[in-house]
Amino acid sequence: MPLRFRSLLAVLAGGSLSFAALADDRAQGLFQYPSLTPDASHIVFSAGGDLWSVPVGGGAAYRLTSHPGIEGQSRFNAAGDTIVFESNRDGAQNLYTIDVSESSGFLVGGGIERVTTSDRGQMLGGFDQSGERVLFSAYLYREIYRHPRMYSAALDGGPMERVTDAFGRGPATHTDTEDIYFIRGYYYPHRVAYRGPGNLDIWRYRPSDDSFKQITEFDGNDFEPNPLPDGSVVYVSSRDGQYNLVRVDPDATDSESVTQLTHYKPGGDDSETIAHGVRDLRVSADGSTAVFVVWNTMYTLDLTDARATPKEVEIAMPGDLAQGRVYQNNISREVSEAAVHPSGKAVAQIARGELFVRSTEEEHPSRRITDSAYRERDIAWSPDGVKLYFAADDERSLGSIFEATVLLAREDLEPEPVE
Repeated sequence: MPLRFRSLLAVLAGGSLSFAALADDRAQGLFQYPSLTPDASHIVFSAGGDLWSVPVGGGAAYRLTSHPGIEGQSRFNAAGDTIVFESNRDGAQNLYTIDVSESSGFLVGGGIERVTTSDRGQMLGGFDQSGERVLFSAYLYREIYRHPRMYSAALDGGPMERVTDAFGRGPATHTDTEDIYFIRGYYYPHRVAYRGPGNLDIWRYRPSDDSFKQITEFDGNDFEPNPLPDGSVVYVSSRDGQYNLVRVDPDATDSESVTQLTHYKPGGDDSETIAHGVRDLRVSADGSTAVFVVWNTMYTLDLTDARATPKEVEIAMPGDLAQGRVYQNNISREVSEAAVHPSGKAVAQIARGELFVRSTEEEHPSRRITDSAYRERDIAWSPDGVKLYFAADDERSLGSIFEATVLLAREDLEPEPVE
């Protein structure tokens, strides 16, 4: 997955202005992007910006990476001794590999090598059939049709190659076949109730004859395809109103044969949502086990038993995660642009292409608002001081406009007493 700009939060409290960015979910210790070893014995997942491993039955998590950057999705090769993963450790999100081995029941990480080098974010797909190339999707070229294309890169270096001229994202394969499964449509997975022409559908591409087949025809969202050894595909679908796991038979479409595997839905007097149900699905290469996340809980599902129900993976992790770290740097000589808040109590600054805000009072350090591989610039406050606007170059376009929202504490909204 590439880096995305999120909403930013600024809080006015105690008469002084202080700012904090809403961190990416991966920096909050949430369990995200699990993947399974080929034999489904271990799970590797992202939490606190790093990769961790845990036995499939649960237990203590073991850290595989430790870097200020953020690690995201990961995939195992067929042998189970190499993981390819996303990371923004060197700037834009690129792909890296790490060697792994098992020791005393834990997966232990080894050397890390960089696979792709680009200033455009790379979204991991997986390994190709040979296991010698990595598949991914990216916005490498400027298109009128604003969707990514699919590419491959050799593990030992070399140029990126386009898989097909078709637009698509999330290429997924299995070592038993050349077929590549991917999704097309407008990528808005948070719109679980959406029905219409922009929905996500799963397609199959066969390189040998350059043919395509649409696997899902449901007018809602279907995504995260995982091909199994028998030719069936397990994926996430919103067909029942929430995201759940479904399975389509080999060489079939969802209009011909589909089986729903999970049945998550909101419940309880005070519950209206479960963050739309299942997310971050991966299936082991042997086809025996699925792993996924609902809210902040990881589950596995035995795909060999039609009567199986999801099983929670209980994970013990240390409390000292990366998001608690504070790094102090002097940026006073690097400021290229500044804009004073209408109240005069704060000033927004651009330093080395990043956005900062600081109080005008003494002994108040600047707070970093953005942290990206792209350049922020052209800052401006709204007249009421509630919005901070800025432009940024992201992977899709030059000069996109973003905003940071300022929230006022209640006491600051009340009029000052008259003496």
